[in-house]
This record gives sequence, C-alpha cells and structure tokens, in this order.
Amino acid sequence: MIGGATASDIHTSLRIAPVYSAPVVYTIDASKSAWVTQCLVNKDPKFLADLAEHQESLRKAEAEKNIPEPKNTQKNTASLFDWSNEPIQAPSVSRIVLDDIDLNLLIPHIHWAMFLAAWKTKVGPEGDKLIADGKAMLARMVSEKLTVARAVVEFFPCNAIDNENVELYASHKAPNGCGCIECSLQSTILRKRQPKNQICTLHFPHTSAKGNSLAEYIAPADSHRTDYIGMFAGTTGIGLQTNIDKLRAEGDDYNALMLQLLADRLAEALSVYLQETYSPKGIRPAIGYAICPEHEQKSTLFNLLDVESSIGISLTESLMMTPVSSVCGYYFSRGEY
Repeated sequence: MIGGATASDIHTSLRIAPVYSAPVVYTIDASKSAWVTQCLVNKDPKFLADLAEHQESLRKAEAEKNIPEPKNTQKNTASLFDWSNEPIQAPSVSRIVLDDIDLNLLIPHIHWAMFLAAWKTKVGPEGDKLIADGKAMLARMVSEKLTVARAVVEFFPCNAIDNENVELYASHKAPNGCGCIECSLQSTILRKRQPKNQICTLHFPHTSAKGNSLAEYIAPADSHRTDYIGMFAGTTGIGLQTNIDKLRAEGDDYNALMLQLLADRLAEALSVYLQETYSPKGIRPAIGYAICPEHEQKSTLFNLLDVESSIGISLTESLMMTPVSSVCGYYFSRGEY
C-alpha cells in the first residue's frame, strides 16, 4: 500500500505498479487501510481485477496524452509577461535551515476543509466535532512535543531557456563569503565579468493543451535579466511515528489517525508559512501534483538542498518522502492560484 501527501494514484499506476510482481495499491484515505489490507491478504479476485483494470486505464489515458499534437494546435508561445517591465524581486535570504519550528506558527495556516475531506466529512455537527477534537490534539502536539517540524529553503538565480525548461545558476558569494542575497547583489560587477555557472536544468512540461508551463513564469534568458526560483522541503513528522504507534498499542486508533492527519495538514501549513515568511508572493507548486507532475524532480531538489543531512527527510526508491508528513516544491515570485 502507498499513501501520503506526495503520493498519487497516477504515479502509483505509471511508475510503481508496473515494476512490481505483486499488486500495488494507492490509498488516499488512511481509514481504508484495514479493508485494503484484508483484500490483499485474501487475494480478493474482484478487488484485484478492478485494481488491474483501473491502473491499466490510467496508463492508457496517460499514453494518449503524450501523443504529439498536430502542428496547427501547438501551444501558444506568446509570453505571459512583458519581461522588459515585469518586476523581479530578489528574495530576502539565499538559504535557511530551520530546526524545531514552533508548531504555533503553523496552526493558523491549517486548511480545515482539507482536514475534513481526509475524514470524508463536511462542515456540520460531525465536522464541528472533528475540528474540536483536532484542536485538542494540536494542543497536545504542542505541549507534549508529539512531533518536530523542520525545513530548508534555498533560492537560486535562474532563467527560462525555452517555454518548458529553466536553467539554474550557482549563487555568487560576495568577497566576505556570507552568501546572503544582499551581498550577492553587491557582486554585480564580478558576475558580469564571469560566465554564469549553470548547475542544472529543470523541466516543467505543459500540463494540458491550453495549460501553461511553470517555465513561463521565469524571466527568459534573452531578456538579459536574472530571475529567481525558490526550492523548499519541510516535514512535520520527526518523531511522529513513535507516538502514533504508542496510541495504537494503547488501542486508541482514533487519536492515532487524528495525529497522522493533523501532521499532514501541518506539513502543508508549513509550506504556506515558509512562503509568507521568506518568499516573494507567488505560486508554490508541490512536486508530484498536476501542475508539476514529474516526481523525479524530487531527487534534484534533495541533492541541491542537501535535504536528508540538513533536516532528516529521505527519499525511498519510489521517490516517496519519509517521514510521510513531508512536503517539497518550488516558490515562484509571480502567478496566482
């Protein structure tokens, strides 16, 4: 079974299930885990047949999406911005690593509607009770330190080299070596005398025939203006599993599930908090979701930010993040949801 905030049905069907001999199931709701486990252990023929048919239909649909478009329906290449006048705002920091973030800073950013959706419940008496129980558990998470939040954020100079690819450059340090954005900007003359030090290229495909690529939100190289892209990784799950296991051992499955779902929501709240605190206003696409579907980019991000040694998040062979209540993605200084 596969689940978690950064997993998806489509990624499981396309990238994981085909390379395993046994069935692989994506579960969006932790409350279904027991039923799915029973079906797998009992080798339920209808369940397995429906699963295989469902995953094959997703693979066929994805294959059809990758058929090249006729020339007369190619994507519009008109620029989204007037790059001669579009403001480019340098971020306030170049890199920051945060350890043991106060959960009280994240709680105001929790999306309670998504919390209820995880319980398959809407606003109403039942939803109100779940939120009340959730707030009580949040108080315990803070007072008893049931989990620890950590994050790393780094911004890179960059330019779009076409409408689907962004080239990242190494940050230039000032002579004093502090590496902050302010000092980097003071070394403008030095940068102009030296060629840009490209470190990697990020591929952002158009997600639909009419959709825009994320590369179109970055100043193109021919604008002769350096833009910036932020990368982030964060977790609200350090030490969490031990406390979930403890609750389950005590027979308290309800609060064990409550704790896990709240940690997931806090992880998303963490990405919002980091953006509001350190990034210019814009979009924050998470890797693996519709607008940024290539999970392989996690490997690039983890290498560039040195995520595992910096904050303790690791990637599995199938590019899942552990702890489960973790997020990673990008910060753009323009665009809106």
